[in-house]
Amino acid sequence: MRRVSWRAATTARRCFVRGDGSVRHIVEFDPDTGEMVRDYGGQGYEEGSSWTRGQTCGLIELAKLHEGRQQKLYLDAALKLLRALADHRLNWDENEDNLLTKCTGAYHDKEHEFSIIYGDYYFLEALMKLTGQELFIW
Repeated sequence: MRRVSWRAATTARRCFVRGDGSVRHIVEFDPDTGEMVRDYGGQGYEEGSSWTRGQTCGLIELAKLHEGRQQKLYLDAALKLLRALADHRLNWDENEDNLLTKCTGAYHDKEHEFSIIYGDYYFLEALMKLTGQELFIW
């Protein structure tokens, strides 16, 4: 089981996490070879868009399962994503309820940018995990 989990995590890191730290939202794999076929935009702006908020919790969870170099790879990827969110999407407006901006349920809808509570949740959950104050309510 550990070998299967390791291979799945390694494949996910290789195929989902890009060199700049952003993460693909949806990736299609060839069922026979296991190789990546292409990525999809999902709810994002276009093909290749990412869903950074949720994918940081997965990377942190993967880091907990490993030690040394592998653990560092997962944590570094998660930190890179969180820093990108903090630098580019953190909402400091005290008159608004949402923490992160540029959220979308479907980018190409007429009114596509709105607060998404689960996006804020995953962002906070990741921060709490990194500080040892883990919040696990799902």
